This record gives sequence, C-alpha cells and structure tokens, in this order.
Amino acid sequence: MKNLIYFSFFALLITSCGKFNSCKTYYTFEMPVTISPVKDTVSIGDTLWLEINVTSLLKDRESNAVIDVKDQMLTWDQNMMIFFRKIVFPSKNIADQEDAVSKFDFIYETGKFVKYTGNLAKGMEFYYENGQYLLKTGIIPKESGIFFFTFMFDNKNTNVHDSEFDVNLTDTKCKEVLSEIYYEVNKQNDGSYNTNPEIVNENTENGLYVGRESRIAYSFIVE
Repeated sequence: MKNLIYFSFFALLITSCGKFNSCKTYYTFEMPVTISPVKDTVSIGDTLWLEINVTSLLKDRESNAVIDVKDQMLTWDQNMMIFFRKIVFPSKNIADQEDAVSKFDFIYETGKFVKYTGNLAKGMEFYYENGQYLLKTGIIPKESGIFFFTFMFDNKNTNVHDSEFDVNLTDTKCKEVLSEIYYEVNKQNDGSYNTNPEIVNENTENGLYVGRESRIAYSFIVE
C-alpha cells in the first residue's frame, strides 16, 4: 500500500512537471526607431541620428497586451542589433553585401552601441531611468557609397540548453520567452515607413522584401 502511494505521488509529480514544461508564453515587443534627418543622399561627415525612446510599458504583439518590463530590458538590450552594410555587389542579394561598421564614426549622446560581432553589427545599451529607456546615437559616414542599416534581435540565449531567450516578466507559471523585437523604423501616420527602400531595391539583386525588410531597414547614399 505504501509503495502504491509513493508511485502515485511520483506519477502526479511527473505529470505536473510535464504540464509546466509544455506551457510557454511568447512575447514580441514593438520597438519604434527614428533615424533623422531622412534623406536619400548625405555627405561624408554628416550625422544621422538614431533615436529610441520608449517607456517600460511595451506592447506585446502576441497578446496585444501592454507588459511592464520594468528594468528587464537591460538584460536583453545588447541583443538588439543594428547591422551596417555597404552595397558593393549589385548582382547579389542584401545578405551578401560588405560588412560596414568600420565605415562609420559614432557620437554617443544617450546610451551607446556596444561591440557585437566583428564589422557587421553593433549591440545597443540603453540609458534607463524612472521607467524610461533612451538611446540617441549619431552615425557619421566616413566614405562614399550606398549603405543600409537593418535592425534585428538575437533571440538565442546560449547560456541555456534550449537556446530560447528566457525572461521573467509576469507572475505566470508558464515559461516566458522573448521571441522577437518588432522594429518599426520611421513609421508614418498612414502605416508606411520612411526608409528609402528604393535605394536598395534598385542596387541589389533581390532588394528588400515588401513587408519585414522595408520596416526594419534604412537606406541611403553617401557622396
């Protein structure tokens, strides 16, 4: 009888753990980005200003709810990446263009960029105070050419076995996973994005996809 009780207890424990492990909440947070001034052509030495100014109340596109992340974005902001590329191969697609971080100087007014991966991308480090996340960085081209920035989130956490980016934002008993940052660069009132996509589209093999890439990429010419 005692063995039967022990067996039933462990069976219940295993079943409960199984339910917990299979329960996941995924988040995709909106992140507005402003790049100014908006010009299709700038000169060497001009400054493009990148700004992100959001509160800790982030909209989750998975649930359409607003989640208070408090200061937790400081644990994943360096996984929020900006890629720098120069178009040097018109017959190839955007992923095959030249890495171009070294083609720019930077001015850090609020927050800063941090080293992420070689000459391809920079991570972001926000300034956080009183529920406000701020980043304002000047980007100064050092040579002529056709360039574009793209914004992405590295959602792989190499510190855990399943590689998902775990977060702890609410009191749910489910595992919480940050799956994506939904960047929106220079979004206009009509829902369009003022990002000069035609520059890349006219100078690469496949150009930018109408949906995602036109939303997360900014293109310009340096003379």
